[in-house]
Amino acid sequence: MRKILLGVASVILIASVSGCATTEQSLRAKGLVPQTQKELEERFSKPVKLRIDNNVGGRSTVTYMADGTGRVEWQGGGDTGKWRVKDGKICVTWTKLRDGQEGCFTSFKTGPKDYMSFNPDGSLNVMSTEID
Repeated sequence: MRKILLGVASVILIASVSGCATTEQSLRAKGLVPQTQKELEERFSKPVKLRIDNNVGGRSTVTYMADGTGRVEWQGGGDTGKWRVKDGKICVTWTKLRDGQEGCFTSFKTGPKDYMSFNPDGSLNVMSTEID
């Protein structure tokens, strides 16, 4: 009986978390709009350091330099790469992550130093906070 109750509780927890997932559509429904090409260019015209929480529970620190290079560090590892602003999205190519493939993400400012970025399908990519 205890295993059944734990199983039911797990299903309820998963269902409740899934129902609360933030999507690009949910932010738009709240009246938020993505950052524009100009806003992104201004934001990344100087070094930007971010604390990142990704969509699978990982945490890292990313530094984007004004020259289009970047570095990401997480517990036990890191990577280097390049970034650019293209078609109103922040696009990043890491050496190792995503097998070196470029990823382009729609960015929303959600607080004074807080941002959320979304994958092309509208699902959450990362939540970030500017630090330093």
